[in-house]
Amino acid sequence: WFSLFGAFSGFNRMEDCYQDMTKHIHALETGLSSDPPMNWRLSKLDRFALVSNSDCHSSWPWRIGREANVFELDAPTYKGVVDAIRAKDPARFKFTIETDPAYGKYHWTGHRNCKVSMPPQEAIKFGNRCPVCRRNLTKGVEQRVEELADRSSEFKLPSAVSFRHLLPLSEI
Repeated sequence: WFSLFGAFSGFNRMEDCYQDMTKHIHALETGLSSDPPMNWRLSKLDRFALVSNSDCHSSWPWRIGREANVFELDAPTYKGVVDAIRAKDPARFKFTIETDPAYGKYHWTGHRNCKVSMPPQEAIKFGNRCPVCRRNLTKGVEQRVEELADRSSEFKLPSAVSFRHLLPLSEI
């Protein structure tokens, strides 16, 4: 909800949030409820490397490592990792490991109390109101991407670091 482009953040551009400090930001985390193809739809994010990390703060230890970044470096140093990310160098920053965004509890628009979850098109059809109780729905990441996107869902950023969707072992 309150992440950089979350429905309640109030920001539609990096510069709106970080102003003159934006020039010091080189990477953005996709988060569990989005993946690189969703982020590629926003041309304003092209200059940033996309990284993916898992919830090490989760109360379920099997969730650790379900998202990750894969590097091939001469030596595993902080500087080496940072340089590979900044350069978006596919020889060193090989790919990210992503869980399918649909597993993220904030991917679709919904209302937790009424156990309602729906894709953007359906939420819009209901006027972003819960069909059960008529309260406002919480806008999901997919719907927020639809609002901000200036590219189709088929677009692939040619210079992007690769990614792989993997199903977490605990889900099998």
